[in-house]
Amino acid sequence: MMSQSLNSGSYSISDSVANKMLWLLFISYTALVIYGVGYHEPWRDEAQSWLIVRDNNFWQMLKIIPSEGHPPLWYLLIWPIIKSGLPYIFFNYLPAIIMILAVYILMFKTRVDFSLKCLFPFSYFILYEYSFFARNYCLIIFFVSAIISLYPKRFDKPILYGLCIVGLFNAHAQMFSFAFSLLLLYTIDAIQLRQIKDRKTQLSIFLQAIGGLYLVPYMGSNKMMGVDAPEIPAIPIAAMQNIQHGLLVEGNNGLSMVLFILLCVGLIQKPKLYLLLAGGFAGLFYILWFIHLGDVRHEGLIFIIFFTVYALADNYDTVLFKKSGILKYAYILQALVILLQLKPAFGFYSNDIQTEYSGSKAAAEYLQEHSLQNKIIVGAQAWAVEALLPYMQDVKQVYYPECERMGTYYIWDSCYLSKSWLYAPDFAVNAAYQRFKEKIQDIVIIVNHRLYYKNEVYLDLLFTNEQTLKGDETFYIYKFKKGVR
Repeated sequence: MMSQSLNSGSYSISDSVANKMLWLLFISYTALVIYGVGYHEPWRDEAQSWLIVRDNNFWQMLKIIPSEGHPPLWYLLIWPIIKSGLPYIFFNYLPAIIMILAVYILMFKTRVDFSLKCLFPFSYFILYEYSFFARNYCLIIFFVSAIISLYPKRFDKPILYGLCIVGLFNAHAQMFSFAFSLLLLYTIDAIQLRQIKDRKTQLSIFLQAIGGLYLVPYMGSNKMMGVDAPEIPAIPIAAMQNIQHGLLVEGNNGLSMVLFILLCVGLIQKPKLYLLLAGGFAGLFYILWFIHLGDVRHEGLIFIIFFTVYALADNYDTVLFKKSGILKYAYILQALVILLQLKPAFGFYSNDIQTEYSGSKAAAEYLQEHSLQNKIIVGAQAWAVEALLPYMQDVKQVYYPECERMGTYYIWDSCYLSKSWLYAPDFAVNAAYQRFKEKIQDIVIIVNHRLYYKNEVYLDLLFTNEQTLKGDETFYIYKFKKGVR
């Protein structure tokens, strides 16, 4: 029988064999992530947070953060890294390091079902999506792992547990309702278990409430709320797509819906955990349907919420409701979900190694190798061209024609709300000419789609990427032909 530290169920293998298996899988996961991340080219969303921190002082950064739609923790974490002058390549490895720590905690410091410990690191979101991209999703996995590990001792170590809940609140806006549900459940358990009179428990509840609820007024100033939400009649279709991407990444809508329903039913023996499930999904789906359409990385939080809730299930065993009931079949379903994610996980992992994810690095290197970085750089579309700038420390600003401004990072309010981000890249040619025609031979135009022939006749194409995984970050660099006036 396996020990509680490795698995809460029964297996015929010994503790030592199980431990060796986990170490072998952990080392394999670590090697895969470290190797793969070295080939990843950061894209615009990764560059955005880097540039916001690099090009602002601390208080300016805090003022900008709400318009980004994210809590401040990620920016506070990367602040000393960027301000210390570390190279951009380090940014690639930061989420990988955080994810490796999170997976270690999950595999060796929790009571998660043994089969899920073996499979979880190789799911799509853990192996690729949240490990390769320098964004705040890695913080979600870290704090979720810490919460799962501390949960049996949450009243023995209430301050540490409370700080982990605060961390989850501040990791990502789409986890706010899930973190709030964990706070509510902790309070309910404290009352029922007669821990509520303990001063440390009271302080933990206070820390969780203050450390999370301050985000309501702080993030409430976000002017981007609801700008790309789907129309109400389209919400049922959006919901099916959300669930498909969130569980299977790729595959059949019908199968994903069946798995979603069965995983919900699997908690019928743990009624308290429906508070977490309902709370987490209510906030997540509200954002996906009414605030921001999101992408697979956002929808993956469906998988993470399910995994977390089931990982906490053993803490609510009773005489009547034990793991030997329907719950064990739900663990099998979870394992099936991860197995179905293996193909996209290793497929995207392999593609990112073999093909440029973003053409930003190659385009930036071309500019520097040909001494073009100090020319008048005009970039369109602005939200794509910003991906080049972290590679070019000596480039202070680029002219973004659809925003009608010089800058580095993308200012959402100035372009997104005005819909000028929809302008075709060809808009940049005339805009560049009108603004800088006195220095026309010093203009370098960078666009993320090839220009129409009627514009190319005035320009020389200097550089382009052949292919990138991020199709709208295949860049074209132009200069006006000699003699054009």
